[in-house]
Amino acid sequence: MKQGHIILSLTGVVALTLLAFNNCSDVRLSLTPPVVVKASSGALCMAPPESLIRYSKVLFIMDKSGSNTIHDPDDVRRADNVQAFLDKHKDDPYYRFGYIAFGIDGNKAVPYIADGDLNPVFREAPELQAAIDRHRAEGDTGCTPYLAALGLAKSAIEKDIIDHPEEDNVYNIFFMSDGFPNDANTASGCASNVAVTNSPDDPYISAVKDIVTIAPERTFLSTAYYTPSENDPGRQAARGLEYMAEAGNGHFVDLQNNDKLDFEEMKLGERPEAWVLKRLVVYNINSGFCTDGTVDVDSDGDGLCDKDEDHFNNIFADKLNELGVRFDKLNRNSINPKFADSISYKLEVLPSGEGLNECNLNKPDRDFDLLNDCEERALLDSQANGPTPQWTAEMRNSGGGAADPLNPDTDGDGFLDSLEFFQFQVKSVAVDYTNITDRHLGGVTSETLMTEHRHPMIPEEFAKTSYDTQVRFTGINSQGQNCYDFKMEQLALYPTEAVTLEQVSELKQLQHEANENIVLIYYITTPERDPNGKGYLYHSYQRISYGGGADGLRLDKFKPYKVPAVPLGL
Repeated sequence: MKQGHIILSLTGVVALTLLAFNNCSDVRLSLTPPVVVKASSGALCMAPPESLIRYSKVLFIMDKSGSNTIHDPDDVRRADNVQAFLDKHKDDPYYRFGYIAFGIDGNKAVPYIADGDLNPVFREAPELQAAIDRHRAEGDTGCTPYLAALGLAKSAIEKDIIDHPEEDNVYNIFFMSDGFPNDANTASGCASNVAVTNSPDDPYISAVKDIVTIAPERTFLSTAYYTPSENDPGRQAARGLEYMAEAGNGHFVDLQNNDKLDFEEMKLGERPEAWVLKRLVVYNINSGFCTDGTVDVDSDGDGLCDKDEDHFNNIFADKLNELGVRFDKLNRNSINPKFADSISYKLEVLPSGEGLNECNLNKPDRDFDLLNDCEERALLDSQANGPTPQWTAEMRNSGGGAADPLNPDTDGDGFLDSLEFFQFQVKSVAVDYTNITDRHLGGVTSETLMTEHRHPMIPEEFAKTSYDTQVRFTGINSQGQNCYDFKMEQLALYPTEAVTLEQVSELKQLQHEANENIVLIYYITTPERDPNGKGYLYHSYQRISYGGGADGLRLDKFKPYKVPAVPLGL
């Protein structure tokens, strides 16, 4: 199974059926008969997303204390073994290397591979070769400052994650020493040796745990001890390094009288991780919630149904004449070139609208939620909130409560920002996690309205224009993946008019011919250990013809988008 995709096995034939509306409400319903796609049930299992870029980043931490003149005088245990590892991987384009030496100048840890500010970094093979050569050239004279070395290791990984947000790397740290730690340099030389215990309160164990929690499941610290057995009968220092490897989820090797150390056998990869389906949504972009309580055709996908745009030109003629514009049902930005007509209608045309702020942002839709940066900024609430206190703080601090241009689901409720606004015409819903629990007539929640595509004016009615998307957890497969059943029996389609790329804000996924409907299928997946994380958006825009053929929904063409862990803000 390919990683990063839902696996769906369709077991039935997809058929198209013409159905008419049933007028079950006092609100006038459209006479346009929708077409319903009947889809078979399917099975889906969540595989970990494929990483866009993944390197194996290896950090060597080498002891340069004075005792090495006895225990490894010719560098056969340290430099020779690192050299053997480099020779094996020097031509591998997906390896990067770091090198820290500790015991330099008495009681210091020094990065042998560093940036201009002498911060430890990961670089390619030639810089590791230079670090090995430097290791051989510099003498072994210092103390054994474990904490100083571990502190630099933590800085190296933290900096690497910040500098390379597009990467999803695995970090292997190899820590080698010949003795006890001593992190104090006294006037008489090195401080007394200190044993490492397996207690959580031990500073060395805490330092290791601090490192591996930076990137959980992707960071491993392994240790090696190379003092000959005759020089350390009690092997107490060896046990301390073994405790550190346990805390680092890595391996421990006691070389005793051996010289050869195969780092390849110590290297660990990313562990299998379970992912969960946060939400799966099917949505016909060419269906609009009309002001008469019906759901009808929206040819340009701007959040306003075609008949409303025609009607608005009459009832808001004075305002539109003042602005020098008219609604065009075949132009997504007929009122303002930077905003979808639904946003312009709500904020600029309606008497209650507070107006559209001047916007000089020219960024297109970067997070695949059908909104550009100007539109994202228009959807805001100073009291924006998310599913966790941290999420809420990030929303308010980074963007002042505005929708995030790099997060398609700013408030973390599983619904794309644009779809929330299109349904409710309230600018705060895209940044308000709690709104999904709001109750409408009949006790129906906003979450149900969104999931089933019910009109907010008739929330208690499940109509022929509603969706019956069903996703049910079925268990865990042999690969440890969470699996689900998917089923959808009806999806209303409409007789659209054709629109060009220019008429739909240059959003090529919304361009279509006459009678074609653009149906969005997306799902959001997150790690099981972090269900309220940002996760990945997998999306697919598909053209389905109104009233013709047996074309159904394809569920094997999803495109992934990794949501940044930290919001961008505006």
